[in-house]
Amino acid sequence: IKNATGDITGILSYEDVFDEKFLEVLIKGSTVAEFKDLPAPASAEGSSMAFEAARKLEQNGFRPLLITGPDGKFSGVLEKGHLLMVQNYSPAVFLREISLASSPAEIQKLSGRLPELVRILVLNGVRALNVNHFITQAADAILGRLIGFAVEKLGPEPSPFVFLVMGSEGRFEQTLKTDQDNAILYEDVSLDKAEAASKYFGELGELVCGWLADSGYSSCAGGVMATNPKWCRPMSVWKKYFAEWIVNSEAEDLLKTKIFFDFRGAWGKKELAVELRSSLRESLDSTRRFFFLLARDVLRFEPPVGLFGNFTPGAGGGEIDIKSVMTFIVDFARIYSLNSSLPETNTIDRLAALQQKGVLKASSFDELVQAYSYLMHLRLSSQVRKYGETGTADNNIDPYSLTSIDQKMLKEIFAQIKHFQVRLSYDFTGMSSQV
Repeated sequence: IKNATGDITGILSYEDVFDEKFLEVLIKGSTVAEFKDLPAPASAEGSSMAFEAARKLEQNGFRPLLITGPDGKFSGVLEKGHLLMVQNYSPAVFLREISLASSPAEIQKLSGRLPELVRILVLNGVRALNVNHFITQAADAILGRLIGFAVEKLGPEPSPFVFLVMGSEGRFEQTLKTDQDNAILYEDVSLDKAEAASKYFGELGELVCGWLADSGYSSCAGGVMATNPKWCRPMSVWKKYFAEWIVNSEAEDLLKTKIFFDFRGAWGKKELAVELRSSLRESLDSTRRFFFLLARDVLRFEPPVGLFGNFTPGAGGGEIDIKSVMTFIVDFARIYSLNSSLPETNTIDRLAALQQKGVLKASSFDELVQAYSYLMHLRLSSQVRKYGETGTADNNIDPYSLTSIDQKMLKEIFAQIKHFQVRLSYDFTGMSSQV
């Protein structure tokens, strides 16, 4: 149903035709605009994954879902009948089962199925970045359900809060080898309520992080978790943290804190995360020293290839840590994104925003995206294989087990990284240049 300006104001479905109120309108000979019970239509972007659109259709009460193109304009409709075609689409079913779980024990049981679902997706040629997105959506869904259980147990929260996720989950880039990087941000309370709020959110963090560990999300070795009182704080303290890191941190401090700059709100009052991000941008405007130190840290990375083009494995023997190679691209996107005051946290989204803003040339964007996507494909394929063989996954690959074409691709990516290190050095430690 469109209004006079051509905007879609509602969708008349097959079920609506048999609604008593619609029949009254029909009998009266009135226009369809007289049927006032049509809710505003929900929509999904055409670029959404099938399981995401299917889940949104279900959340919308199975009312038809508008599909929009890149320009935001209407391009089609997804209906309940289409859902029948994908009802066996495992990711959609998996996420639905998480949302319906009745206890932390049921969540733990369900999470054990995730590696097999990832294996199916990888072996069936699903793009690595879409697999990342699914793994992260699963983690978010599990986190949200566990927070719900915790709030039911502890009672109403004393202040609005948001559960923050950082690192790979904050960037929507999780793999089968992941740990917890999370925190709690809550609104400031009056002094007489501060102790009670701290106690409540501390207990919330203990419950949720404990259940996450039981569900396969290992504890962070560095203690970056909501169980740590330092990372379970009100807004005023979080703002001070970021201001301190930006203004006064030394290089070693940034090694430990840079993952915090990838934070996003995963559950709760997400406007708090937006407010914190806004405060962060204001602090970044006041200093260049932060970017100099961050760039110097990124420039320390040495691609694992020797003078004569041979791979140089690390301490793990014949394997190289593919995550450390990818980290350069993550760091590159982060530093330019922060410098450009962009809100995105996902690496590819950051690179796309940088290209749109004119910071990156189209050719540089293509090179970085292709490199990152290829490395993520290698990483996930290796993890799936190792998990099937040993029940565990890591971030290491044996470069000499790859085909000659893959080896050549790796070496080309290492050469590209050195090229982008030169760009980074010019922009943040010397004169400016555009690569």
